[in-house]
Amino acid sequence: MNNKNDKVQILSAIEYPDTNEFEIKLRVDDDLYQNVLPVFQKYNLTIEEAIILFLKEVSLGGKMPE
Repeated sequence: MNNKNDKVQILSAIEYPDTNEFEIKLRVDDDLYQNVLPVFQKYNLTIEEAIILFLKEVSLGGKMPE
């Protein structure tokens, strides 16, 4: 699943179970980035805030706003 043709690649992921923390390094395809950037800007979100929002929504069974 994580090959060069994927829109999002996980370059590395480290889990710290004692602190419930994750360290994830991603690479996002240029086309995908250009498509989602306006959504971030519309809601005045940083990439970090968008990822947090996404994780919260997914954990609640929802989905990201369009």
